[in-house]
Amino acid sequence: MESQQSNHEFEIWDAYSSAVMKASEKIGPAVIHLNTINSKILSKNSSIFQLPQKGIGSGLLIDSDGYALTSAHFIENTDKISAQTPEGKKIKVRLIGIDPISDLVILKLEGKNFPWIKPAYQAKVRVGELVIAVGNPTGLACAVTAGVISAIHPSLNLGPGLQSSHLIQTDAAINPGNSGGPLVNSKQEVIGISAFMVRGSQGLGFATALSDVEKVIEQLINDGHVFRPFLGIAGHALILDEKEKNESGRTKGILILEVQKQSPASESGLRPMDIIMNINGIPIESMRELSGVIQKAKVGEKLNLALLREKKKTEAQVILRDKGIFKRRKPLT
Repeated sequence: MESQQSNHEFEIWDAYSSAVMKASEKIGPAVIHLNTINSKILSKNSSIFQLPQKGIGSGLLIDSDGYALTSAHFIENTDKISAQTPEGKKIKVRLIGIDPISDLVILKLEGKNFPWIKPAYQAKVRVGELVIAVGNPTGLACAVTAGVISAIHPSLNLGPGLQSSHLIQTDAAINPGNSGGPLVNSKQEVIGISAFMVRGSQGLGFATALSDVEKVIEQLINDGHVFRPFLGIAGHALILDEKEKNESGRTKGILILEVQKQSPASESGLRPMDIIMNINGIPIESMRELSGVIQKAKVGEKLNLALLREKKKTEAQVILRDKGIFKRRKPLT
C-alpha cells in the first residue's frame, strides 16, 4: 500500500517537473536579459549628477525581427538600455512604445532571425493552475520558478475611461531580474508578463495578464503609442430619488462631480450634478461600466448620452479624444 502511494506521489512530482522543464526549454531561448541605466541631474541649475541608477530585468522576444515585450515600470524614466541573449551576446536596443496603463513596453533589438514566442492572447487563465515564471536575471542563463495562479484581479480604475490590464496573482517567486519576463502555463503558453513581488510578503507576486492586450501591443509596434479615448469626468454611482426614477424610468445612474477643463465632456456641455443614464442606449450604473464603454470606443467616435439635469431628461453628444498622457518624453538610447 505504501509502495503504491509512493509511486503515485512520484508520478505527480514527475509530471510537475516535466511541465516546468518543458516550459523552460521551449520559452527560455526567447527570454532576454535587460540592463538599464538612469542618470539624473540633481536640479536644473546644478552640474552635479547623481550616481547612475542601474537596473536589471527580463524581456520576451515576440517575433523573429527582434521585437521584445517587457514591463513599463522597469523601463520608464530610463536613459539607456542594453539587451543580452541567453547565449551571452550583447545587442543594441531601441524603444518602440511604452504604455504604463498596461505596464507594457515594446523594444526592438538590432538584428534578425531571433528565437521568439507568440503570446497566448486567447488562453484561458484559471485560478489554481500551474504557472512558471521565466526570467534571465544574469544574462548567462534563464532562471525559472514555479507556483500556481492564486487569484485573478480585475483591471484597476485609473480614472474615467482608463483602466489597467488584468493582473494575475501568483505564488511563483518573481525574483530580482525576472520582472518583465514571461509567465507561462503548463501548456507552455505565455499568459502574462511578470511585474513585481510585494516586498516582505511570501508568495505574493503579480503579472500583467495578456488576455486583453493584443491591440495594445499592435499599437505600440505600429504607432509607438496606445490611443485611448477619454471623456473627462469624475463621478460616482447614484441611486435615483422617486422623481428622478419617474422621469427617467431607471433606478441608478452616474452623478457627475467634476468636469475636466478642455475635455470632450466640457466641450459637449456636460456639467457637475448631471446624471448619466445611458450611452448609445447602454444603461450605465457604475463607474466600471462607464469606463468599459469608453474603453471599447474609438478616438473620434461620437457618443450619445442620455442625462438627467435638474431632474429633467436631456441629451448630449460627445466626441472622444485621445487621452495622450503617456507619450514618452524622449527616445531611449
